[in-house]
Amino acid sequence: PNQEKLINAINAFHESIMPSVEFVRHSLAKIRNLKLVGIYPRLGNFIKEFNLKNLFEEISRYDFYNTKQVVLRKDQKNVSYNYEAILNHMLRWLETRYHPKEIYEVFKDSKIELEQFANLEITSSTLSGYKLWNYFFEIIFNQKGVYWLALLEPIVRKYNRLYNINLPAIYTSKFVQQAKEIQSLSANNTVLNEKLQDLQIKVTETTDRLLRCPITNLYNQRFMIEHLLTNLDKPMVVGETRGLMAIHIDNLIKINKKYGPTKGDETLRNLVYVLNKTKSDLTLLFKQNGPGIFVYKHSATENDLKNFVLRLNKNIADSDIFVEPITVSISIVRIEELNPEYPTKDKVNQLIELTLTRLERAKQKGNGQVLDKDTD
Repeated sequence: PNQEKLINAINAFHESIMPSVEFVRHSLAKIRNLKLVGIYPRLGNFIKEFNLKNLFEEISRYDFYNTKQVVLRKDQKNVSYNYEAILNHMLRWLETRYHPKEIYEVFKDSKIELEQFANLEITSSTLSGYKLWNYFFEIIFNQKGVYWLALLEPIVRKYNRLYNINLPAIYTSKFVQQAKEIQSLSANNTVLNEKLQDLQIKVTETTDRLLRCPITNLYNQRFMIEHLLTNLDKPMVVGETRGLMAIHIDNLIKINKKYGPTKGDETLRNLVYVLNKTKSDLTLLFKQNGPGIFVYKHSATENDLKNFVLRLNKNIADSDIFVEPITVSISIVRIEELNPEYPTKDKVNQLIELTLTRLERAKQKGNGQVLDKDTD
C-alpha cells in the first residue's frame, strides 16, 4: 500500500474527531512501548513492523488543534473567528519547547490571563477579536523578541492560508515602518540608491526569513545558538542525553565543479529533504555558517543517535534524487562531553566547536566517516 496516502488518511481522520494532535501523541507514546510486530487496521492492509516507526513519527509530526472551532460564525459578508481557541493552540506549541511557568511569566502582568489545566489556556482577557489576536503577539515580541515570533510564524501562516485570518500586525508593521523611513531618506540621493534598495529588501522580509538559510530554508546557526542558550541546560530524562551532529557532503565541491553551483545548492536541499524524512519530532535541523548542516537531538538515548546515523546513511544510499550518489561525514557530540562547570554560554560554544573540530577529523579519515567520543 502507498504509505503516504495511508498517513494522509489517518491524519485527516484524527483531525476530524480529535480536539488536537496532543491526544494522538499521548496514545502513540503508549503504543510505542508495546513492541508491536505489525498492525491490522480496521480498513486497509497489514502494516509490517519495519514501517511502524516512520508511520508513528509522521502521524505525531502532523499538527492540528480544534480546527472545527476556528470559525464561530460565517455569513455572506463577515466571518467571526475564535481567536481564543487559536491562541490556545499557539500556547500548546510553545509548551513543546518551553516550560509552562516560563510562558506564564510572559503574560503575568498583561491583559491576558492564563491558567494551567492539562495545558496552559486563556481564561479571560479585556480584549477580544482581532485586538486580542494582535495583542498576544505584541506581548511575546516585547517579552521574548523575534525568537519566539519566529517559532510561531509557521502556525500563524497556516491559519492565514487555511482560514484567511489576517497576519498579526507585529509580523509586518515594524518592517514596513523601517522601509518607509529608508524610502524617505533615499529621496534625491542618487549616491546611496543602490545600498538603500538592498536595505529596503532586507527590512521588509519577515523575521522568519531573516533567520533562515536562503538555500535550504533551515534556521541558521545564529538561531541555533539562541535555541541552545535557552534549552541546553534544561533537566533531562534519566537515561537520555542531548546530542549535536554536524553533517557534511563529502563530494559537494566535486558536484559544484562538475555541474555548477545551482546543482550544488540543489544537492544541499535534497539532503535536507532526506534528513526531514529520517528525523523524529524532537530532532531539529539548522544550517551551519559553512556548507554543513547541524542536527540537534534534545532528548535521545545513545542508541537513538547511532540508529539515526544508520537510517540516514541508508536513506541517502537508497535515494535517487541526487544528481549523483553522495556520501556524508558526520560528527556526534553528547552533552556529557561538555565541561559541567562552564556557564551555559561557554557550554554552547564548546559544543559547537567540538562538533565542528570532530567533523574535520572525520573528513580527514575519508568519505562516509562517523566520529563520536568512542571512535574519535
